[in-house]
Amino acid sequence: MLRLILILTSILIAGIIGIYLVIQNQPKITLAADTGISGTVLLGPTCPVEQIPPSSQCQPKPFSIDLVLTTPDDSEVISSFKSDKDGKFSVLAAPGEYAVRTTVASNVLPYCRSSGTLKVKTGTFTTTTIYCDTGIR
Repeated sequence: MLRLILILTSILIAGIIGIYLVIQNQPKITLAADTGISGTVLLGPTCPVEQIPPSSQCQPKPFSIDLVLTTPDDSEVISSFKSDKDGKFSVLAAPGEYAVRTTVASNVLPYCRSSGTLKVKTGTFTTTTIYCDTGIR
């Protein structure tokens, strides 16, 4: 019995060392301070009935809300951030393709999402406008 315990303990220790070595050899992702996505979040519609010509009071309004940066298909959240009171935001991101949406990925209003895939290139900030649906019709 003691021999079995020693063998199992040796296997466990070898496994832990192996996992540690794999983790240590993973590539480190460094985000450049000049690469990411920036833009404005707008909330609308803000009036129950659209008028022609449109009323200036019913234009989409800047909006502060918690957002997440995701893979283009929304399957993985990469980072979280917030737009300010003027609707402005900026988030660092490695070069690649992304989407931006509200932290809640269900039918909770207001729901915000980028339109299409946002492509980030090295050394630049991709600029976009995120529209949030109030549900007013």
